[in-house]
Amino acid sequence: MKKFLFLIFLLTYSFSSSAHMAHYNKFNKIEMEILRDGEVIGYNYYFFKKDSDNTTVTNQLKFTVKLLGATIFEVESYGEEKYYKDKLISFNSKTRQNKKDKYVELKLNKKENSYNIKGSSYTGSASVENVVGNWWSHKILQTRSQISPISGSIKEQVVTFIGKEKIELYGKIHEVEHFKLTSRDMSIPKDKRLNFDIWFDKKNSLILKVVYSRMGNWEYKVKKFIGTLSTCIYPDVVDHYPLLETDLHYGLPHVNNIAYGYAKRLMGVHIDVSKKQGLDYSYIIPSNLYGVYESGDITNKHFLGALLDKIKTAIQTGSDFITVLGTGAPLRQFTYAKDVAKIIKLIVDNDVSENMNVGTHENLSIKQMTEMALVATDSTHLRIEWDTSKEDGQYRKDVDCSLLNKNFPNFKFTNFIDGVKETYYRLS
Repeated sequence: MKKFLFLIFLLTYSFSSSAHMAHYNKFNKIEMEILRDGEVIGYNYYFFKKDSDNTTVTNQLKFTVKLLGATIFEVESYGEEKYYKDKLISFNSKTRQNKKDKYVELKLNKKENSYNIKGSSYTGSASVENVVGNWWSHKILQTRSQISPISGSIKEQVVTFIGKEKIELYGKIHEVEHFKLTSRDMSIPKDKRLNFDIWFDKKNSLILKVVYSRMGNWEYKVKKFIGTLSTCIYPDVVDHYPLLETDLHYGLPHVNNIAYGYAKRLMGVHIDVSKKQGLDYSYIIPSNLYGVYESGDITNKHFLGALLDKIKTAIQTGSDFITVLGTGAPLRQFTYAKDVAKIIKLIVDNDVSENMNVGTHENLSIKQMTEMALVATDSTHLRIEWDTSKEDGQYRKDVDCSLLNKNFPNFKFTNFIDGVKETYYRLS
């Protein structure tokens, strides 16, 4: 009986950076479905979080291999890689494999410029030339050895360039480079050896496919890519509202968003070019977002997150007022982040490939949202003081969501009051 395992990648877009990590800081998530004989048996997810020069990549893995109804192999694992600029500074993982616990604790020794490793199979030091053996990074093709993400053992390897090829994935042809990755020491037991075929898309810096033999044939495939832009990148001066997806490049972004706006616009251009090259890439343009997991303090949060922090602080300190910057006149479509996550899933599940605006139908003023937030948080006793010495910013940038409505006519956005209430009380 053949044993085939397929891991299908699902990618979402974000960020920018420098050096090698630049290729991957544009991702929010890489999602892998693990299949065997066409049946899903598990998953492998990578999540990317960027904070200035720091990048964290978390990994969640779980799958079960069965034969004639009996479990013959199962793994559940969680790992976290942390990078400063392009340098790995730590990696930690915990794995349950066939009811046996395995682990890795890795930390950069800055003084010695090496890694200190404590793992279930190896404790000691390792060269900083090593990479953690995960398939999200093509740096694995550029190193002489890798560190097992399960046990911490060091595996010396040889990477051989086979040649340029064309491969078909999901009905599309891709031009790739084919590599063979094998163990340097071929005297080790066969079931311990590295033996991988890797197909690398150099243009997009992505490993598109990996095949290896161990308990059957395993295959990794890139399936879909969804980018996230922002309504902040739309032109500041236009002759009509709401804004259409086709308006994106017809004018300068607001002066406060020039650098951010052009970076995001170029991201969209890259996605469109990749689509023309045959990749299943698309992007969404979300409106202003709010939600429970917004990070940062009151000085660098978006308006609504900062407002809720001010309300919470006023309640805690016994103050009878809050200060809001500007006049309160600008209009915004604030959308609950959880709704955008649901829409991304709908795009994936329904194989939608159109670029589209994503935003609630409510275009409210800052003043209206402030007053509604006080209602949602049971804080109507607080007085609002408007600091008109501060700029209002872009007056209006509401978007037309006809394409969204066409694809998902039954989707219901979270009521503003309900979303604010949930966000506030989760934060509190």
